[in-house]
Amino acid sequence: MNVTKLIIEDFRNKSDLYRDYGIVVNNLLSSLLEKGKYKHQLTHRIKNLESLKEKIKRKKLAGRIYRRLSDIEDVVGMRIVFYTETDRKNFIHDLSRSLHGTLQLQEREKASGYRSTHAIVVFGSDRTRLDEYKRFRGLKCEVQMTLFLNHAWAEVEHDIFYKEGQQIQEINKEKYLSLKKRMEQVMRNYIQKASAGLESIVRNIRKLETEKQKVKI
Repeated sequence: MNVTKLIIEDFRNKSDLYRDYGIVVNNLLSSLLEKGKYKHQLTHRIKNLESLKEKIKRKKLAGRIYRRLSDIEDVVGMRIVFYTETDRKNFIHDLSRSLHGTLQLQEREKASGYRSTHAIVVFGSDRTRLDEYKRFRGLKCEVQMTLFLNHAWAEVEHDIFYKEGQQIQEINKEKYLSLKKRMEQVMRNYIQKASAGLESIVRNIRKLETEKQKVKI
């Protein structure tokens, strides 16, 4: 049996385990977000069989060979979308403290200017010693954290230029590259500026709320 088939078979055997792990991580993140009173949108998913096969094939073509299921860090995936960059950064700090050093952070920025933070969550020994966490030892979950406007842009970019990019290029590569460039200009000329403007407004509103509380005291 080749490596890909072994990974697929392992996934079939552990799909319920990964599903339960996703629920546990989702609940942990949700509790932390509510405690910090963050305005957010939290979603999570478990890769299905077809998307797992596609990822293995795509990465292999790019020169990345997976040897085992545990090499794939986003079998369980979470996405947290925030209103402001301040909240996003503050939550990353809260998450780091909560997981006691079992968090691997990677800042990602595309040439277009799109930014996000990807965190790989692995439960440490302080949790896996507990009966309810023992079976999750060694499992990984990818948590993507970005802003609402960036997220909307990324969803469109992903569906058009990532999922269907190859087929579009085959029809008209020159037109495809032109549209891709325009998409990047939308990020630089509009999304980034709008996000900065929203950040400034929210920051000033919170400042006014703080001053109002001081007057009451």
